[in-house]
Amino acid sequence: MKDPNKNENWTIKQGVMNGKPIITRSKEGADKAYLSEFPFQIGIAVPLQSPREDGFPTKEEGETLYKIEDALENEICESGDAVFVMSITYKGMREFVFYSRKWSPETFEKKINFLKEKTHIQHQLQFMMQEDKDWATYRLYSKPSE
Repeated sequence: MKDPNKNENWTIKQGVMNGKPIITRSKEGADKAYLSEFPFQIGIAVPLQSPREDGFPTKEEGETLYKIEDALENEICESGDAVFVMSITYKGMREFVFYSRKWSPETFEKKINFLKEKTHIQHQLQFMMQEDKDWATYRLYSKPSE
């Protein structure tokens, strides 16, 4: 089996959604490679502490968000039961999107809380998990701009 966390081809898209700018960064072809094995979507939304007027992070906060992303990916994907596929930045928020093999919201929420305590993350981390067998979230935000 392919290691779902080794594909390093990412696409960045910028556009407008509901009149507001949006930027997405998605792992290319993740839905085709891992759709059948990872039917549960995990979303971790991080409200920005000092967004710019356009809703995007400042350079300093952007660097902090990349550190949060790396820490989340290491913690959530370490067992191979989840894959990180996308980040979405929109309206003063960055969401990190993962897909999991197993329905286990309690396990993933514990990992996130542990990580927050261990690394002293100052940002709020909002966790959700849902079934998404068709990877609708990934496909919606990774599709080519129209």
